[in-house]
Amino acid sequence: MENISCIIPSNEKALQLDFIFTSVYIGKIKGASKGCVTFTPKYVKIPFQVSLNEVSLLVDTKHLKRFGLWKSKDDDHSKRSHAILFLWVSSHYLEEIQTQLENSVLSQQCEYK
Repeated sequence: MENISCIIPSNEKALQLDFIFTSVYIGKIKGASKGCVTFTPKYVKIPFQVSLNEVSLLVDTKHLKRFGLWKSKDDDHSKRSHAILFLWVSSHYLEEIQTQLENSVLSQQCEYK
């Protein structure tokens, strides 16, 4: 995550928090940012790209056990900060997420061939 906040106009009246991020790591899958991570009371939306495949992962917050944010600043006085966001889910739900992502990535790869 490069910046801690992202300003995106929202027509929704619901609570929403957005973060700019650069990379996502989920199990064996590594992806690059395709927008902001969006937190709402019902879900966490993580848009990212793996190879040529765009993925928009929705994590249901009822499966979110906890979350954490680790933040650090560069030592070169550039006032640039970095953060790592941790999401803890049950192992069963993580397996579901990994299977869905692997199937999504594989099916999109087949479409390109």
